[in-house]
Amino acid sequence: MRQVVLLHGLCGSPDYFDELVPMLEADVYALTLPGHDGTESGPETIDQFADWVIKEIRLRELDRPVVLGHSFGGYITTNLVRRYPDELSGFGLIHSTAGADSDQAKAKRNAAIEKVIEEGVHPFIDEMIPGVFAPDSDQTLIERAKRIGFKMSKEGIISAQEAIRDRNDETGTVRETNLPGLFIYGSKDPNMDAERAFIGAERHTKQTVQASHMGMMEAPETEAQLINAWLDAEVRSVHKFKLIAVSGSLRKASFNTALLHSIIELGRDRFDVEVASIELPLYNDDLIDPDEPDVVVAFKQVVREADGLLVVTPEYNHSIPGVLKNAIDWLSLEPGTPLRDKPVLIAGASPGMLGTVRCQVHLRQVFATNRANVLPGNEIFITHCKEKIGAKGLEHEPSIQQIDRVLSEYYNWIDFWKRNAKK
Repeated sequence: MRQVVLLHGLCGSPDYFDELVPMLEADVYALTLPGHDGTESGPETIDQFADWVIKEIRLRELDRPVVLGHSFGGYITTNLVRRYPDELSGFGLIHSTAGADSDQAKAKRNAAIEKVIEEGVHPFIDEMIPGVFAPDSDQTLIERAKRIGFKMSKEGIISAQEAIRDRNDETGTVRETNLPGLFIYGSKDPNMDAERAFIGAERHTKQTVQASHMGMMEAPETEAQLINAWLDAEVRSVHKFKLIAVSGSLRKASFNTALLHSIIELGRDRFDVEVASIELPLYNDDLIDPDEPDVVVAFKQVVREADGLLVVTPEYNHSIPGVLKNAIDWLSLEPGTPLRDKPVLIAGASPGMLGTVRCQVHLRQVFATNRANVLPGNEIFITHCKEKIGAKGLEHEPSIQQIDRVLSEYYNWIDFWKRNAKK
């Protein structure tokens, strides 16, 4: 079941989503943001609010959830997309924007802060809440939202307003991210137009509802339908990608084979991995006609059916081991090479101080020739491997942490190509 985290708006609470949540086809976690709904004063920056959210996601052991943010919650969401993309599988801005406050909007924030300081919470809420509903909105919903807002403290309102006022413009973030995004805009929103609501959303899903800024209260069934349809169409269910993994060394006590199995273990929550043998006949055109050897046919088939290819290899004579190059030569045969558009991750270990750098450079050239999609950057070079790889595999904590980060990038890389590669 997909996991969805909901972040409410300024002076709101999870109660905003009471009607929406039962209709969402997901495990839903509606969080109470710091400084809201009777809690103590919250952070003073969007970075700090986002850090709090990511800690909650980790504490609840959620597996790359979708985060949907309403209004203020949307500002936090775009911050998460920029700073923690590997821990999300999608995002949504619900009656929100990726843009920053204009100078005029900042002045209004400052005036609101002064109003709270001088007059208190209730006068501020009495003015703010009706201002986010349309003139023809249900008065009972307005009163309900006001009751939620009355639970705020002065300090909570002030710190949240300061965070909103000083937030970054995240238009570039949502425009450039590989994560799927959903943007919902209410055509009756008194404070926002479609241009501002959809800024940066050119590659994402954009939906308009006949509601105000508080559409999840006014039109929960409609918004639930839009969210569910987007989840089905754009966001993968939490699942593992299937990898084929090969070691470039045939030695039984190979450091690289040990590294391969360590990588498999580190990625066990994200990938199902099958290790394939590359002990194949030497490439020879004479073996192709009339039929390729059965072992070659089987090898090509498992690579073709996998979501990605993991290659862990030593470096021989400053280049690619012959057994690995031979396997790639078999895979490169046209028509229908299994390498075309295949997401590839390369890793290597060596006793020296370069960690198979030269071999990996050559491998990237070979894979590029076959139009495979090697993960850019994120190199895994394990230097001085005799000191880092023991009987239990990789034992060097900094390398383990680095590989874990790279595996997250690789997961996103596979997902990107599955959604965008030409069929």
